[in-house]
Amino acid sequence: MALTRQGGPQRRVLLVVIDGWTPEVFGAALGRGALPTFARLVAAGTLHAGCTSVFPSITPAATASLVTGRHPAEHGVAGMSWLDAGNGEITYFGDDVATVLRRGPADFVRTFLARLNGDLLLAPTLMQTASRHGLSSGSVNYLIFKGDVSHQATLPRLLRLWPLMPRRIDIQGPPVLFLGELCKPANARLRHGGVRHRFGLDDAGTEDFLLHYASAAALPDFTVAYFADYDFEAHRHGDDGAAEVLRRLDARLARVFDAWGGIDRVLRDTVVVMTADHSHSDIRPGASGGVPLETLLDDFQLSAPTDGWRDGDEIMVCPNMRAAQVHLRRRDRAAARRVATQLLADARVDQVIWREAVDATSGYRVLTADRGELFFHPSQGRGAVRDARGAEWGYAGDLTAVDARVAAGEVVFGDYPAAFARIAGGLNHHRGDALWVTARPGFEFATRNQQPHRGSSHGSLHRADSIVPLLIAGGDGMVSAPPAVSIVDVEPLCRAILRIPPAPSAPR
Repeated sequence: MALTRQGGPQRRVLLVVIDGWTPEVFGAALGRGALPTFARLVAAGTLHAGCTSVFPSITPAATASLVTGRHPAEHGVAGMSWLDAGNGEITYFGDDVATVLRRGPADFVRTFLARLNGDLLLAPTLMQTASRHGLSSGSVNYLIFKGDVSHQATLPRLLRLWPLMPRRIDIQGPPVLFLGELCKPANARLRHGGVRHRFGLDDAGTEDFLLHYASAAALPDFTVAYFADYDFEAHRHGDDGAAEVLRRLDARLARVFDAWGGIDRVLRDTVVVMTADHSHSDIRPGASGGVPLETLLDDFQLSAPTDGWRDGDEIMVCPNMRAAQVHLRRRDRAAARRVATQLLADARVDQVIWREAVDATSGYRVLTADRGELFFHPSQGRGAVRDARGAEWGYAGDLTAVDARVAAGEVVFGDYPAAFARIAGGLNHHRGDALWVTARPGFEFATRNQQPHRGSSHGSLHRADSIVPLLIAGGDGMVSAPPAVSIVDVEPLCRAILRIPPAPSAPR
């Protein structure tokens, strides 16, 4: 990856992450003049409309990638729900209330607050890296907040009514940590809290915490601020609801920048980096939008993800919205194909993908119902093709399985951007060896325990779920993003602004 850093004074970084920020919705609102604050930032910087998410394009995995610079297989957060094949434990970080209740709210809260940023996240965050290089760092309502400073999260009284819910949980975070009502500096004022504002973990709470600072100059050297409402509204109401959230967010940012002396004053010594973890694609209305995985796999005995493996179980499914992990209790090539064939018999299923070794070459198999089959692998040998970032791959089969073609020795992707690198970055995971299945646009996977969203969704390899804006404002062009920019480039880009050396094994 090529990042350039020009000279000049030291700048601080404010990384703004808008969950689910979709470029089409943003571009339309920007074009009709509905987002004046965003427009000023775009005029003062550089907007990359085609930044690519990771696979799966889902919040826990992607937010971890943004602040570690690593794909899921490297940082350890495999998605929203996955089975750890090493210990047989299922991890769940979704928004389905019924699933949370079945697993136990106390267990969910402990996993979210302590385990996700403890033993599950394997790579250091930029907050840790900044602190270890003598810089200050902070996190505002961000899901991935792993740091080296001990904090105590205090659960709101209403949450403590649940059986076994702890009063306090010890967590590790950056020196400055805001997590709604759960964790904040003693002098920080949270005006919007309670159930209606998700206990301060919504956009109003993030605005409150940013207004805690009298100026941008009072911010830590690196701060990540998370705005989650776009994703919530898009899941409920699709593009229409999400567009309204952007308008409200524009006003929130205006109030913050005005309190800090105005955008021009902020950008003198602060680089504002804005991006998203994934985008959204609309779900077809009605029952046809939900793809029932248990029905598709009714020839097998399925385990419930909340129960773990039981006697006689053959398959376990861990849904990740428009993608899903399918775990085979006894995995071999014939069993994988049998499962893939059964899944692809439904026209709403797009791809089935898994790791496979062919003649001692470890690679990845992609099956489709109507675009053929493909095997690809990392390669530096004769006949390899390059992707847009310079990585080399060998392949056999039909490239249309990932909507790709080769031109002048370079593999060019259409509807599945950077498919080779993203599949490898998602599947090459030490905790398991699952098959991944993705849904075609317009559909989301459902299970008996988890119903599809009514508005829009994400999770797959398809560009509709995977392309996000990346806006860099301030710094007078001190950094430039690489070609075929990805969200894994955000961490090294912020490093360059902060003058922190590149990571020893930065991804290509």
